[in-house]
Amino acid sequence: MISKALKPASLLFNSVIYALIFGILLSSCTTVTSHKIELKNLKGNDMRIDNAEYLVLNNGSFISVAGKFVQLKKTYKGNENVLVVIDNSVYKTIRDSVNVRKYTVYNEDLYLLDSVKEIYFTKTETDATGTVMVVIGSILGAALMLVIIGGIYFSNHPIHSCPFIYSFDGEKFVMDAEPLGGAVCEGLERTDISKLENLKNVDSVFMVRVRNVNDEQQKLDKIEFFTVNHGINEFTAPDNNGNFFKYFDPVRPQFAVNESGIEISKFIDNRDGSRWFHELPPDTSMLNYNPKETLTIRFPKPAGVKNAMLIINGGASYFGSNMIPEILKLNGNKIDEVYKSIYPGSEAQKNLFIAMHRDESYYMDIKISTGGELINQGILKSNGPIAYEDILYPLNLENIDTDYIEIVLTPQRYFWKFDMINIIYNYEPVGKDDIRKLDMINAVDNYGNELKGVLSEKDKDYYNMPLTGDYADILLEVPELYDGAASDIYVSTSGWYEINLKKDMKRDERQVEKILYSPGGVFYYALELYVSKLLTLASELNSDN
Repeated sequence: MISKALKPASLLFNSVIYALIFGILLSSCTTVTSHKIELKNLKGNDMRIDNAEYLVLNNGSFISVAGKFVQLKKTYKGNENVLVVIDNSVYKTIRDSVNVRKYTVYNEDLYLLDSVKEIYFTKTETDATGTVMVVIGSILGAALMLVIIGGIYFSNHPIHSCPFIYSFDGEKFVMDAEPLGGAVCEGLERTDISKLENLKNVDSVFMVRVRNVNDEQQKLDKIEFFTVNHGINEFTAPDNNGNFFKYFDPVRPQFAVNESGIEISKFIDNRDGSRWFHELPPDTSMLNYNPKETLTIRFPKPAGVKNAMLIINGGASYFGSNMIPEILKLNGNKIDEVYKSIYPGSEAQKNLFIAMHRDESYYMDIKISTGGELINQGILKSNGPIAYEDILYPLNLENIDTDYIEIVLTPQRYFWKFDMINIIYNYEPVGKDDIRKLDMINAVDNYGNELKGVLSEKDKDYYNMPLTGDYADILLEVPELYDGAASDIYVSTSGWYEINLKKDMKRDERQVEKILYSPGGVFYYALELYVSKLLTLASELNSDN
């Protein structure tokens, strides 16, 4: 058990472990730019935390801390490893009669770090043009210690993904979507639909920025924007095939439990950022080597209902998403040959899908339990891990004769996150007249090149973003009589990307074969990497240097 070797410095060890998860395993389409952690900097545990937005506690509670003073304290008022949240707007003035003076006491709340599941931060960047861009990201609560102590603070540690799409909200660009995750070569090119919830009408113009935030070469074939109309108290969402529906009165779970019988409904009953996921433990003896876990979710079923829609907001965890580049690295100097072998209908593409679906690492079955049997109702494709999309999945209930519906999910352990899982009985397809394409006024990249023609057709005439920081600004015409309260805005993005990898190593044929053809191949390799990193850190921390 690795943690025994570091027992005298358990706080330090946990800090290192979770920062390892954050700094090495946090990503979407590719790896995070690495930052070396100097062990000499892992001293002193009292730090102020800037830009914190909200906390998610282990019980699913959602705590807003925006605008408040948040500090991590090693010891405070008899507590160890505690977050102190001070609200400067709520205070009282106390008169000290002994010293004849007044002093102010501000309202404060204390949260033990062990009780915090996730901490969300605002990451604000200003590019060379002075444009302000904002991203909301999260880290594990316990990871905070290492992120701060190790000098990898969120505000200067970039979170990476495939193309980030930013919406201008009238004041700043806010990250709204991250399409194309996993489309790592031309043969895996696809089209993703994303909702732009922060896009606002500014002088009859919508402004969008598409940006390469990582060390990869991004290639966009076509990007198209459109509005979807809906009625009062109605919502819209696409299904897995890109067909739009409008709906109302989504139904929350009656109960939801994990395989240990622990109630998890509070994490998935609403899209609020309080997400269910299975954390990687800092103690290797606590790792669960069963590749899959089971979630059972029960909904009430009205009498006579034969069809429904399951709406899911969720996808890859940070750990799961980063295994994509780790798998690609195994191909070494054969990676280009592998890319060429993957194309629609090819044997290589089929084998890749079978492996990812078999283990439910990136494709997961949606099953209904009926009469002791599990009936497959569809396949959930992973997305995220920062901006998840609402996706609808049709359910056939004709053979369900109970007054409830029981959904069973068996995701690969540690690889998934879910913010919302609801069921919908009141829905209908969106008519063609309610979907309106937005006219593109102009599109220009950061070098001044005109892109409107390139981005308007799906013809493999790609707009290339080969360098980190490359971007395109797109202006859209706001339709006449546009009403933001009765319309949702979506973007359809077609393309792919290539991660910049070293190609000088020999291909690991044995490991590639295990991943493709052995059940649990990706999972066991992921844990092997994780444990290896922990052993390396344990050795360094216990050395005399």
